[in-house]
Amino acid sequence: RIMEEALLLAPQGRLASQAGIVRMYYLQDYRGAIAHLEQAVALGHHREQNLESIAEAYYRLGEHTIAEKAYSELYSTGFATPTLCNNYANLLVKVGQLPRAIEVLERALSLGHTDPAWITRISQNLKYLRRQSSESRPRP
Repeated sequence: RIMEEALLLAPQGRLASQAGIVRMYYLQDYRGAIAHLEQAVALGHHREQNLESIAEAYYRLGEHTIAEKAYSELYSTGFATPTLCNNYANLLVKVGQLPRAIEVLERALSLGHTDPAWITRISQNLKYLRRQSSESRPRP
């Protein structure tokens, strides 16, 4: 509430971004998060990071078409984080784009991550997707 009152008095990108993160992760108010994060983008604050968070908010809302488009547009600019790659790959699997999901997860691993459990999980997902992808190819 304090952040939102401060934003009404003097909009600031950093504060809008923080308000969006609080709305998303602590209050699970994804629509409110999107509004704040869009404000942060409009104010020029950490554009790519806030666009990634907007895509995640749509993903959490279950609006997968909008989320996939947002992730795709951001990813195509060359911006990628392990979280973006993971979420984007999950959406690609949901829409049956296994080869593209594999590519995106491979990129996630190449970015490096400090959590060995995360690396193991992504590696296992890649192994599974590669197997699924090869099984779904038509045999000559």
